[in-house]
Amino acid sequence: MKLPVLIIFVSLTTFHFGQKPFYYIENGSVKQIDTVSLNGVEDYGRNDFVLNLGNHGSPEFKLTPKLADLINNDYSLLTFQPKHTFRRYKLYKPIVDAKYTVGTAQEQHFSLLHSQNVSERVNYAIGLRKINSNGIYQNQETNFTDVFFNSYGTDLLNKKYSYNLEFNYLNRASSLNGGLANDSAFTNDTIDLQNRELLEINLPFAYQELKKWYGKINQEVNLFSQLDSNENGSLISLSNYFEYEHNSRLYYDSLLNSIFYDRILDDSTITNETMSFQQLSGYLGMKYKNKKENGQLTLLKIGSEVAQNWYKQDGVDTTQLDVLLDISGAFQTSDYSLNGQAAYLLNDAYENNDYEVDFNGSYTGLSKLGFNARIYLSNQRPQLDLLQYSSNHVTWKNTFEKYQLTHFMLGADYEGKWDASVSVNYFDVKNPIYFGYDKTPYQAPGLAQLIRTTLSARNKNNKRWDLGGEVHYQYQGGYNVFRLPNFLAKVNAAINFKVFNKKMAAAIGTEVVYFSSYESKRFDPVTGQFYIFSNEKLGNYPYANVFIKSRVQRATFFLMMSHPHQGLLGYDYFYVPGYPANDRFFRVGVSWLFVN
Repeated sequence: MKLPVLIIFVSLTTFHFGQKPFYYIENGSVKQIDTVSLNGVEDYGRNDFVLNLGNHGSPEFKLTPKLADLINNDYSLLTFQPKHTFRRYKLYKPIVDAKYTVGTAQEQHFSLLHSQNVSERVNYAIGLRKINSNGIYQNQETNFTDVFFNSYGTDLLNKKYSYNLEFNYLNRASSLNGGLANDSAFTNDTIDLQNRELLEINLPFAYQELKKWYGKINQEVNLFSQLDSNENGSLISLSNYFEYEHNSRLYYDSLLNSIFYDRILDDSTITNETMSFQQLSGYLGMKYKNKKENGQLTLLKIGSEVAQNWYKQDGVDTTQLDVLLDISGAFQTSDYSLNGQAAYLLNDAYENNDYEVDFNGSYTGLSKLGFNARIYLSNQRPQLDLLQYSSNHVTWKNTFEKYQLTHFMLGADYEGKWDASVSVNYFDVKNPIYFGYDKTPYQAPGLAQLIRTTLSARNKNNKRWDLGGEVHYQYQGGYNVFRLPNFLAKVNAAINFKVFNKKMAAAIGTEVVYFSSYESKRFDPVTGQFYIFSNEKLGNYPYANVFIKSRVQRATFFLMMSHPHQGLLGYDYFYVPGYPANDRFFRVGVSWLFVN
């Protein structure tokens, strides 16, 4: 820990620039760091439509999945472990953003971010995110660690060289108890609320650990440049990157757990299985950029990526080489923008090659109203670990067809006293892969469809009230392999006021989340997957939070009571079959932004 402490100490005592707003760039959008309002203080990174196994940091199931999540929910957790979202900061003073939250069952959330500009063109950020929880039930402890570092430099060496460096280490450790042995013991409240640990569970010793190492260096050299002081003109550059990631999964249990399993292929050994996936890739490409004085921007990029993949597991050792051709472009004016990207696999062993096409467009020519659209098409091979797997409790060897993904989106945004947005998303998966009743992967010979309509609104510039909400309606057609609720909603309301001679800003509010009853999936600890087993239904139950929050200068605090109505509507509240939602509990949190 000496090196990170030294880096932060040096950073806090150097490079004192004039006071200006603090910005970061995320997914191409410039955003200002909020140092004034109380918005989102009580959220501490939560997602209201994500269900876990009762503990933050444990395996999750998303009720409003995005395109990649449709794969995530049914396909490999190994090859699709999420990548960290890196932000590119633009700071005129170094900052340290620290957050800490503590709750029931010694649940703790801690995050620390430090970032500063070493010069006008060079910035770095280093951070740590940590989640710990003992859990309410037996063998339910979780431990989540996310360490990241990124740095970028633009227009270096006489404005000819730029770089972007990223590093991430992720560790998700969970004690998997297999769920309650008898859900009715919870539903009927046969155990006193203070003795949840007495409820019988299926696996008193099972354990899962997911690790991810990720690193990337991206470089760009300007070969030809005719740019003025406002960055107008033409530019031709050569770009390349090297990227490496290593994912691994460990599953461990004890012989004492044997009564839980459907099959035991080797009953003389303790299950202690490791699987790993590695990818090393390199890219080389050319980019052309032209920007005019009226703001019109034209961008064209073409290149090729070579990736080597390794998959290892008990008795399985597979490699795969990919050579991709990638083309992307953009055209932007003050009123509209068009962006497109296409990738094609040149050396596919299948008869029909992998491809991916993604187009995005937006129009903002009207004063308060904007429109956006997306078209996404892809043809993809199944992941390596879906084709072959071997363990003490489950094994498979499959020959799957490719699956095709289609996504169409239309949306509109309105800015006024109320900011509102509406969107319609159409997802279509041909030959979808899912985990079935015997906890092994299957492929449906047809289509699985999801149509989601979303409406959200939030009031703005109201010093007294903070109001907002969102509604989702999801229609599922064809093979229902997604198993999602049809209706989801969230509403929140808070009243703002001043205390202590109007020197402290404070607010009291509530939020309510609801999703309709739906046929849910179960969770399999052996494979770490959510699988279709029966027609068990969950949902049709409101979850509420009541909170008070305050701010003094750049320090914010909150106290939250979650699920205050616990027991008033019965005890039939589960996130996943076998895994009840938390009872009534408190969280206390503080967030402090240090500017030096």
